Amino acid sequence: MTDVNQLITEHLDIWTSATEKKSSAGRGNGGAVSLYGIKKLRELILELAVRGKLVEAKELSSEESSAYVSQLLDKKNDLYKQGKIRKPKKYSDVSHAEIGFAVPTNWSSVRLGKIATKITDGSHNPPKNVGSGIPMLSSQNVNFGRIDFDNPTRFVTRSDYLAENERTAIEVGDVLLTIVASLGRSAVVPNNFPEFALQRSVAVVQTGLEPEFLCLLFQSPLCMDYFWRNAKGTAQKGIYLGKLAEMPIIVPPLAEQHRIVAKVKELMGLCDALETQTEDSLKAHQTLVETCLATLTNSQTPEDLSQNWARIENHFDTLFTTQESVKQLKNTVFKLAVSGHLVEQIEYENRSNQKNLRPDAQAEKYDLSAFEEQAKKFQLPKGWVIQPLSRVTSHIVDCPHTTPKWTDSGELCVKSNQIYARHLDLSEPNFVSSQTYLERIERLEPKEDDILYKREGGILGVGARIPKGTRVCLGQRLMLIRAGEAVLAEFLELVINSPWITNFAEEKTTGGAAPRVNMTLVRAYPIPVPPMDEQKRILRRVRDLVQRCSLIDGHMQSARSIERDLADALTLRIH
Repeated sequence: MTDVNQLITEHLDIWTSATEKKSSAGRGNGGAVSLYGIKKLRELILELAVRGKLVEAKELSSEESSAYVSQLLDKKNDLYKQGKIRKPKKYSDVSHAEIGFAVPTNWSSVRLGKIATKITDGSHNPPKNVGSGIPMLSSQNVNFGRIDFDNPTRFVTRSDYLAENERTAIEVGDVLLTIVASLGRSAVVPNNFPEFALQRSVAVVQTGLEPEFLCLLFQSPLCMDYFWRNAKGTAQKGIYLGKLAEMPIIVPPLAEQHRIVAKVKELMGLCDALETQTEDSLKAHQTLVETCLATLTNSQTPEDLSQNWARIENHFDTLFTTQESVKQLKNTVFKLAVSGHLVEQIEYENRSNQKNLRPDAQAEKYDLSAFEEQAKKFQLPKGWVIQPLSRVTSHIVDCPHTTPKWTDSGELCVKSNQIYARHLDLSEPNFVSSQTYLERIERLEPKEDDILYKREGGILGVGARIPKGTRVCLGQRLMLIRAGEAVLAEFLELVINSPWITNFAEEKTTGGAAPRVNMTLVRAYPIPVPPMDEQKRILRRVRDLVQRCSLIDGHMQSARSIERDLADALTLRIH
């Protein structure tokens, strides 16, 4: 018998340190992590529960599941004779291969439909939503162990409810199970439940099993694997009731079911506490990182910055231990670079580049009021100037407003989803014909170091330079920005992707469902222009620090991968 309490405490470091990055979309969500180790521990507890390895079995003579199953079948036959249920269907025996593990000798394995006295689902043709009245719940309202009665997808009249309830006849102790889209979530109908109806995404299951044990079964790998193997559909997968009835389940003696449920609750409580402790620790670490990095951005003099940076460097291994903290460090570096705090200003440095601007008469039209409003917020370092993007560039060109005709090979054409901050992803290239290429470069042919800028779509306000030796044209929702003689292309790319500009772009985004930044506003972006030699020093320092961040990130990802492998190995070892 596995002592799970001991398993948790002896390997606490593995359960709490194994994390993975959540999949997400949109700016600002990239730092979210899921607690992989604790998730695996929860799965392990459920699997041990349904394998009979979580609690000690009593003497076999005192607890036998076969007699219990016979009682369930007798009860079902009695209900049939009383006309309360349909004639029981015959089901085939469950093979060992279907279960996949050794079932304890005093347990039984049966088809769910064999012992179920009710397997039905909600309405396939829901009544009209009347806005108030009796709630009609969908799969969104059924979570693991909890039913949300307060936020239904619709309300129905009492007459519609009575018509629906005549078929489902929901009772205390019935188990609600999601059978469309999010498969396998279940909860027990509680005492004193309010009247409610169901949509077809939720099934109602009634057996003689301990209802909470049946919920554990549905959540276990045994049943979850069955749901997904037998689900049908494309956009939304679902499992038919007939197939649900054929699902193999294991049946311990009733008293052992009660003990298993109690033990699972105890252990899940420990997991909850562990999860809370770990999340609190991550939040505290995040606050520490933010506080320390704020000392850099709030430094008043180069000497302050140097001292504050030295303090952080002395604690690198403690501070930068998560991907989000490394990301914050990079953003701080970019912010310091653009604000003039990353390298020292040199008095009497050559500033002739600041005169190499396009006259307003030659520059593309820009929103002067927006430029002046934002520019006055920037604290100019000594020897710097600030100018609208339209004046520090030689060209700003919008893409053709037509969809390219794609081909399997030919000339590279960049889509907006290939643009990331300071990175053009050409790993999955898109092609157009030579003729289409020529049509799409009529305004200006892109060249090395031009910046492709995304001003429309879900993640906008980012730009990336065209790499050396790369020939491309623009797809849709992109702009081409070519640096003039006042700024280096790499420095301009840094500024455009810095919080100074991205926050401004986000603030000025319009379009609602189709977000975008207007062309005249992009041209008005206030661009700080240091002396040329200072730009070069800034870029050298940024490259050095970004490389260091990448090394930390790489080591960290390797460590996280090892921790996840350890969590997997630990759960496999005790099966």
